[in-house]
Amino acid sequence: MSSQQSQETSEIYLLFPSLKVLSVSSNNLSCIPADIQYFSRLNSLKIDRNDQIREFPPEMGRLKNLIQLEFDGCPVRDDYGRDMRVSDILSYLDSILEDAKPYNRMKLMFVGKSDIGKTTLLNELRKDTAVFGRHPSEILPSFAERSGGPNIGGKTLKGNYLSTVGVDVGEWTYCKKRGGKKVTFSTWDFGGQNEFYVTHQYFLTKRSIYLVIFKITDGRRCLSELQQWLVNIQARAPNSPVILVGTHYDVLHQNKKYSESSGRT
Repeated sequence: MSSQQSQETSEIYLLFPSLKVLSVSSNNLSCIPADIQYFSRLNSLKIDRNDQIREFPPEMGRLKNLIQLEFDGCPVRDDYGRDMRVSDILSYLDSILEDAKPYNRMKLMFVGKSDIGKTTLLNELRKDTAVFGRHPSEILPSFAERSGGPNIGGKTLKGNYLSTVGVDVGEWTYCKKRGGKKVTFSTWDFGGQNEFYVTHQYFLTKRSIYLVIFKITDGRRCLSELQQWLVNIQARAPNSPVILVGTHYDVLHQNKKYSESSGRT
């Protein structure tokens, strides 16, 4: 539900606080806003023939006076059988609302081509960085360490992290301030080699945050790869939050300094 829909529902409530019958059949609705709970006197709700409504918000369970609910033509989940009484549906929704608890956990997906710093970024996020006010979190072993790699710390002799093979799934717990609420991210570090691209689409899911990573020094060459990832994410996990992250800025800065010093000499 968009903020605009929520605002519109609130405005309707202010105009018709005693509304008892609401018919929005065949209105091409995509969802029922949670703010419908405020129509406490509602006893008839008709939302039939809206083929994009797939579930009822738990807040509907607060409509204690509702005795008629028509939703034919709505592909709602099987939890709400066509033969269920309205009171049973409302009781079920209300039980979901009563049992609801904050779930501070979600998936954090690192995607992009190989050798651009996805694993390095993930490992830096896991470390304690006082600049950002973070507190230490448990640093899990790297992919190479868990795989029994011979390199120290899962790095090459040049100090770079070994390339991830397939998808490396781990965890990162973040706490903004001491004693505050913790958020646990299930981190998915996707190997960027071309041979793994065909399998990545099966792991792109909704309710995830996507970090699409690219190398700044690649310039315009990275645009087609960025577009490919953005299209795949939109196709598999539409409307998911996406953050573009550019890496190797320090290299770009060093090259600029080198060019300036070379120009002076």
